[in-house]
Amino acid sequence: MNLRAFLLPLTAMFCVSASAGQVIEMQVVDLPPYLIAAPDGHFGGIVVDAATRAFERAGIAVKLTDIPALRQLERLKANREALCSVGWYKTPERETFARFSDPITRDEPWAAVVASKWKLPPQMTVDALLAEPDLTLLLKQGFSNGEYLDKKLPAARSHRVTTTSEMSGIFKMIEAGHGDVFFAPRDEIRYFEDAGLFDAQKVSIVTFTDLPLGQQRYLMCSKRVGNDILARFNAALRQQGKASN
Repeated sequence: MNLRAFLLPLTAMFCVSASAGQVIEMQVVDLPPYLIAAPDGHFGGIVVDAATRAFERAGIAVKLTDIPALRQLERLKANREALCSVGWYKTPERETFARFSDPITRDEPWAAVVASKWKLPPQMTVDALLAEPDLTLLLKQGFSNGEYLDKKLPAARSHRVTTTSEMSGIFKMIEAGHGDVFFAPRDEIRYFEDAGLFDAQKVSIVTFTDLPLGQQRYLMCSKRVGNDILARFNAALRQQGKASN
């Protein structure tokens, strides 16, 4: 897969008009195919591109920065700056310290990447998987698995291990037997599979018959970002939606 197909040059991200002199910082973390923060200073991805177009359409000045995910959350909770993080899920806990836009995009339904030593059927229920006590679930620190899975995980009989590894590292952990299962949206798994970033012979992909539609991704902002800014951003999103229909 050609990463350049997703990327826009960094300079293009600043060609938007100012909003009463305020520049909104939009924090990005590398999470393909939704968010891409390339080492050469390019940003892109499905959600980043849609959010950037909405800011531009709304006439709101924005700058993009590559910030680790946990650091993004710390800055939002501190509420010292007018800044946003793009591509996050909305959860009740996050709503206590942040403001959210309307949905920007929706993922495909979630699936599981499973170590090949487990001979599981290609489709099953989440409850059946989580009832297996010998499975080790890898969970990414600071990230939500979506409302449905987040509610199921506390009651899981499976062993749970939290990791700060990036996605490519998590797939390698599954391949090497340092974990058995990792949940992710199907389009995210497909991206890494198509890019050849994990060995398809060493894992299997399991989908679930009981999972709802994929999760929606939002712009999550500190409370120093005014409701008027989010209202303009949301109006621009709606205009984009009408233009694409």
